[in-house]
Amino acid sequence: MNIQEQKRDVPQILKYPSRLLRIETSRQLDSKQIELFAAHDNFFLERLSNEVDKALNKILELRDQGNDQYCIEIPRRFKDLYLNHKIKKGIQSSVLNKIEQISSVELTGLQVRVLTAIVALAQIAKSRNTLFYSKVDQKATFEFTITSLYRLMGLSKRASKKERDSVKSAIAALHYKEFVVPILKHKRERGKVVDTYRGIEIRRLVEIKGVGVWEKSEREEVKVIVDAAFFDFEETDKKKEVAFFQVPGDLNKKLKVNQGRPNKSVELFIKFLYQSIHCLDGKTIIEFNYSTLKDVMDLTRYNRQGQPGRIPKVLEKAFDTAIKLNLIKKVKKARNSIGGEKYILTLKETI
Repeated sequence: MNIQEQKRDVPQILKYPSRLLRIETSRQLDSKQIELFAAHDNFFLERLSNEVDKALNKILELRDQGNDQYCIEIPRRFKDLYLNHKIKKGIQSSVLNKIEQISSVELTGLQVRVLTAIVALAQIAKSRNTLFYSKVDQKATFEFTITSLYRLMGLSKRASKKERDSVKSAIAALHYKEFVVPILKHKRERGKVVDTYRGIEIRRLVEIKGVGVWEKSEREEVKVIVDAAFFDFEETDKKKEVAFFQVPGDLNKKLKVNQGRPNKSVELFIKFLYQSIHCLDGKTIIEFNYSTLKDVMDLTRYNRQGQPGRIPKVLEKAFDTAIKLNLIKKVKKARNSIGGEKYILTLKETI
């Protein structure tokens, strides 16, 4: 299939999985789950710690062999519980430092855009019946050209080698990165759900299985395996969440209104805003508590980096980006019912 045919096949609207966004924003474990894990002498915390231990040991072994790109992203609140649990069990400080090192490599803004592009590429492959899903493994396999990845990243035909190499580096980094993925399974008898399993697994969202080049056309192709979090299969609890929300198929291109390196916090805010608008049911006002934005945008990372002064600027950039994308008209800062900061966003009448 040539590039012109691929262009015509790109969807105008993407169905973006809510479960994937929760993983991107490190909110895959909700407050009730965190409270459950925090209980003293808790069986669930021990089980989850064992899962994390297995993943960390594997990554440490790979790093000892010289593969220092491997890392794992653990939700901050669960990570604190996990580390405290290990400290109580007498873990050595040297091991603790290694764990902190390999679990502190966070998603970048460019990697967030790559995930958006892969959602689009997967949906294109699914529409062509060239995506193969394994229900047992909860993974899907498909192929795409590197040119289509560049296009869905918002790169122009005149993009520099540096820009193209940055995209390749970003998808390669995702190949080496593992995530805490929530698992939901149902046991059915005579078509009815009689039991539900909830847990986590540590695994990659994106795995590169092969790359190659066609000799005559010089077209590069990539074969990937992606996690079921990119799709809406039985594992999604539809009664408790919106399985999908809509974003433009050319979202990454639209985000080029911001020049320079993508900011992770801004990128995640825009996706979260699209999700929130999807759930508004025609309303034109939306309110976000600062505490919510702090979690979604991972604004606490600026505190960890000793740069708390950047937080107001990043929030301003996020709101300004939403205005440039014609999602909102204005933003007003106010106080919520308990005195905390909140932001009132007035939406465009037609989005």
